[in-house]
Amino acid sequence: MTENNVNSTISDSQETSLETVLSWIDKSSPTNRDRGTNFENLCLIYLKNSPRWVSYFQSVKTYKDWAEDHKNSVPDGRDTGIDLVGVKHDGSFAAIQCKFFTSEARVSKREIDSFIAASPLGENSFSERVVIATAPLGLMLKRRLMKIN
Repeated sequence: MTENNVNSTISDSQETSLETVLSWIDKSSPTNRDRGTNFENLCLIYLKNSPRWVSYFQSVKTYKDWAEDHKNSVPDGRDTGIDLVGVKHDGSFAAIQCKFFTSEARVSKREIDSFIAASPLGENSFSERVVIATAPLGLMLKRRLMKIN
């Protein structure tokens, strides 16, 4: 599903709650990969349009599009764990991971490890990481994130 499909689905509804949109993603996506892609598109739309995030990010792009814009410093745009990249108003970059889970799941450390490895923090890299998830973070992941920040 493209960003436009998510936009049209959301705008077709008189009153759309987040739960309704997440339920729609869950039911209309045939595979977990599709659910993840659709959730990434929802996050992209939200980050581009929410007043809170518009004031924080100058722009938000898929990792693939961002990598294409930065060919000299990014080897390729393959999915290595980073879903989106936010370009902050100071020109620095935030790596963004979007995790869609249903039911009572928790986001585990192993599900975020590739994101952490692909988004080193530093002067010539990302200035921060953002995790957007539909489930709570597991205890081991919380501990890991506390150690690296």
